[in-house]
Amino acid sequence: MNMAFRIIAPLGLAAIASGLAGCPAPRDYIECVDDTSCGLAVGGECLVNADTGHRFCAYPDVECPTGFRWSDYDVEEPISGECVPAAAVDAGVDADAGTGDAGTGDAPTDAAAQVAFDVGFVSQWTIGGEPTSMTEYEWIRIVNRSSAPLDLAAGQVTNVAISDNRFVITAMWQTASTVLDPGKSAGALSTRAVPFVVSNGLVTEPAQNTVEGLLQFRVSTFPPSGAWFGVQVEITVQIGNARATLPVVVGNSGTNVNPAATQGMRVSSVPIP
Repeated sequence: MNMAFRIIAPLGLAAIASGLAGCPAPRDYIECVDDTSCGLAVGGECLVNADTGHRFCAYPDVECPTGFRWSDYDVEEPISGECVPAAAVDAGVDADAGTGDAGTGDAPTDAAAQVAFDVGFVSQWTIGGEPTSMTEYEWIRIVNRSSAPLDLAAGQVTNVAISDNRFVITAMWQTASTVLDPGKSAGALSTRAVPFVVSNGLVTEPAQNTVEGLLQFRVSTFPPSGAWFGVQVEITVQIGNARATLPVVVGNSGTNVNPAATQGMRVSSVPIP
């Protein structure tokens, strides 16, 4: 199933949002699952808001006494962008320390039934000139971390969140026939994507299939000519009972008319509650 949602949301950290134009409309909050959900900056942690019991991402900030600031992306309004109190940070540390106890946590009893995968992908695209659109088909590679084969035909896009309402951006899972063996990778990569996904060691797992392009990413509307931009996008993909969120930035501070890959990232899936 292919889905493409256009959701306007504020950016995450102030440092990431610097220079971005537009005033996105507010949106409902989305809770994080664990630290792997918090990939907008290095060191992100999934912490509990003690006032509500809901979990949200927080990121390192030296200006806060606890060293962490709540994200202002998909977070409850009262704490959005505020410094994290000591109680929330301490609770997060205590929770991490207790994850090794036998019989605790949300891990499924049948580990073989739980899908687990990583995604190596181009996380930043830079465009020069005056672009009217961009479309990428060959920019991600999936790694099967499960103990059972992973059917990539079951993949789907469940959400696309956009930081700037001047853009029209969609993402669609492509028709795939690969049943990916454990410990193997799959997904075609363009010559622009290879250096940032494979050559730099993000994905070192043996390639079982490098022919199929798995995820179409399209920017069909850019801001007016001459406008500087740096739009932040979050694409959530789901395969079976696991999902992963891919943060992507598209900017125009370069000189190449065609999109140039400038950065790569690898994220891990989390179980769907």
